[in-house]
Amino acid sequence: MEQKRSQITTIFKELDKYKLELDGHLAELGRVVAPYMKPKEAPEEGTIEQIRSIQGEIERLDQVISEIHQANMGARSSSEEISQIEQRLASIEFEKNSLYSRIGVIAYEEYTAGEAKEEFSLIFSSVLHQNSRLTKSQKSLKDIELRYVAASFIERMSLRMRQKKIRKEIEVLNKEREQLFRKAGKQICTSNLIKDIRSRTASTISSEYERLEKTYETLYRQLEDKKRVRSKNEEILSHAGVADNLDKRVEQLKESRVVNEENLQKLYSQLGAYLVERPDIYTKKDIPELSQALKRISTSREKITEKESKVNKLEADIKIDDLKQLIDRDNQAIDRKHAQITGLQKEIREIKHRVSQNSEKIEELRQAAEA
Repeated sequence: MEQKRSQITTIFKELDKYKLELDGHLAELGRVVAPYMKPKEAPEEGTIEQIRSIQGEIERLDQVISEIHQANMGARSSSEEISQIEQRLASIEFEKNSLYSRIGVIAYEEYTAGEAKEEFSLIFSSVLHQNSRLTKSQKSLKDIELRYVAASFIERMSLRMRQKKIRKEIEVLNKEREQLFRKAGKQICTSNLIKDIRSRTASTISSEYERLEKTYETLYRQLEDKKRVRSKNEEILSHAGVADNLDKRVEQLKESRVVNEENLQKLYSQLGAYLVERPDIYTKKDIPELSQALKRISTSREKITEKESKVNKLEADIKIDDLKQLIDRDNQAIDRKHAQITGLQKEIREIKHRVSQNSEKIEELRQAAEA
């Protein structure tokens, strides 16, 4: 009996699987037939509209998820390209600054030698002023060094401090001077005054500068394009509800899709169960996949019927076994009662015999008394 109960448990598990399978096939029937149904052919008013609404929502969610992934990839790609372009632009700026410094020095040498146009005087006014300050500081440092040789120990301490201070001033002035040459060189390059410089090196620098400038302009346009693409993708992400955590937003959309898919599956399953009992709705319609869906439903139903029959037989067998056990127990009870009756009948006979004997004794005693 326990073996049969175990078999029933196993079959019930198989039945659950087949019933779930049948629900899926019924849902498939609903799915393939629904597009060909008229609203009045549905089991309830609004069923077809509800199905189409949920389908539309699922398609919308799929599109949003796809757009988020594409926009995210586009934004990342643009950011990487922007970073690369910015690095290249910075490198070009570094090269241009080097050219500015070189052309500034060359032009200054020609200017101080009286070989440059008057237009350069305004450009180099700051350099001349800086040179004057630098010359003054260098002269002060030289004077201190000369005084240091003949100075006393105490005076040397004071002179050493002044030396240190002036050297720092000279260091700062030299750096500022370099910046002024760079600034002057930039003015010369951007104002086309470089063509007025006689040095052959200036011509080479001019060509190199033009090449760098064209490359810079091309890269800058690319940079602006990439920034616009990134901005567009970031706007798409913003409209899709993505704040800081993209994965969280995608997960929310996927969860919403699962809920809609489950609701749609239930509607299709209910519609399929309704349709399978009303073949007149779809038999005259040319519906692809219909025959396969019906065949799978038929196969699942046969499996379920077969398993249910096995369960019924096993359950009947168990009931029969239970009833046989009851009959055996009742027969045993009957046998016990019969045994009890036989014993009681024997006791009755013995009692009746005693009663008879005692009655005879009474009679004998009466007769003896009368005599």
